[in-house]
Amino acid sequence: MPKAIAHPTDGRLLDKARQSLVQAAQVHALTLRQNYNRIASRLAAQTGCYIHAKQFKRMPKAVRMLRSRVGRVPRDVQRQVERLPEQARAKVQESLQRTGRNPLKGTLGNALHAVICGAWHNLRLILAALRLLCANFGLTMQVVICALIAATVDQRPVSG
Repeated sequence: MPKAIAHPTDGRLLDKARQSLVQAAQVHALTLRQNYNRIASRLAAQTGCYIHAKQFKRMPKAVRMLRSRVGRVPRDVQRQVERLPEQARAKVQESLQRTGRNPLKGTLGNALHAVICGAWHNLRLILAALRLLCANFGLTMQVVICALIAATVDQRPVSG
């Protein structure tokens, strides 16, 4: 069971999104006005320090500054994406879409995101254990899943 789980903070996620866009721009030879390597990494670390010190009233200012700096990079890439060949344009567009806004906004959105991540992590562990069990008995996952579906269909009550 993994112990050291890094919980995503807004600052760290914003910095990772900026890093991936800057890397995609460098690979495809796009010239950015500024990539904010020094400022964004310092602000991301600062937000982490504020969270660790439980200074939750200071943290939003640092996140706001980071969001305004990081938001300039996708706009700069978006302006230049039309010059790229079709295959490179598709890859950069995919990076832009991945680094877009999270529809789960605010405190409730952060809580839902944490629950979804935890559920997916547990589901991955359960599927890995099930694969190992199937391998021990010489079965495939498809056979087990089909048997489970057939068993649930047979147990459904008939409504009249």
